[in-house]
Amino acid sequence: KFMEIKHVEKSEDVGAEETPLSPPFKLTVVKKSYPCRLCPYKTNSKNSYSVHMGMHDSAAEFACTECSYASVNRGLLQQHLRLHN
Repeated sequence: KFMEIKHVEKSEDVGAEETPLSPPFKLTVVKKSYPCRLCPYKTNSKNSYSVHMGMHDSAAEFACTECSYASVNRGLLQQHLRLHN
C-alpha cells in the first residue's frame, strides 16, 4: 500500500465536535524505496526505477575516460565527468 490510514485511540480535544462521519484518524504515508542493485541510485518511484534499470540493460555508448562508468545518455556522462573535476 502506498498510503495507510490508522485510527487514533485517543485524541486531544481542540474544540471541534466529533460526528460518526469524521472520526479522529492519523494519516501515515508509507514510501517504498527502490534502490538500484548495480549502483548507488535509489528512488521512491517504481517508474523512475524501471527507466533507470533500462539504462543498465542497454549497451552503453558513452564511456568515462577516468573510470569504468558508462552510460547510454551523453548528458549523464557529462554530469558524471563533473565528479572527477
